[in-house]
Amino acid sequence: MLDLKGYCQRLGLDWDVEDGEDDKPALSAEEDEELSCSFADVELAVGEDGTSAGQGTVYITTRRLIWVGDANSSGSIACHYRQISMHAVARDTEAFSRPCVYIQLDEGSEVMQDNDDEEEEEEQLSAELRLVPQDEVQVEAIFSKLCECSALNPDTDAEEEAGAQLFFDEAEVSDCKGVWTTGLSSSTKADSRQGISV
Repeated sequence: MLDLKGYCQRLGLDWDVEDGEDDKPALSAEEDEELSCSFADVELAVGEDGTSAGQGTVYITTRRLIWVGDANSSGSIACHYRQISMHAVARDTEAFSRPCVYIQLDEGSEVMQDNDDEEEEEEQLSAELRLVPQDEVQVEAIFSKLCECSALNPDTDAEEEAGAQLFFDEAEVSDCKGVWTTGLSSSTKADSRQGISV
């Protein structure tokens, strides 16, 4: 059984997002957070193997990506854009059964690394999410909105290190461990927050 709460705690993600008006997530007034758009009937798949957390609604705000599960799903989670290393449109059915938005999360904090060292013998889900809409047309729309809103939250440290805009394609995101390969295909588009967001 998927322990989504434990997964969020290990990676520093928000768990059990607070409700606001109209049964939508509460937004942060301190961060001037605004809701950009939402997408219903989106499955959240967690880890390299894509363990399902169930169906829910994706909310893309100017500060966070939020997924709220329906009554039969595993709660809700949220992450700030600085916690996303890369996101991509993935259509390779050998890597995953359905088209989706693939998200690689940042595991760089010392706290996370210390926790991993303490539990190294315990199998853990990798820092990967997939947003899998029932309507495949929404894959491109979700990706586009993520690019748009992540651009409002530049990772200045990463930009200084990279010094360039980086894009990755399906051949490069197929290795979930983050070891990129060469060779591009037209079936996947990706945005890396290791560089400057589009």
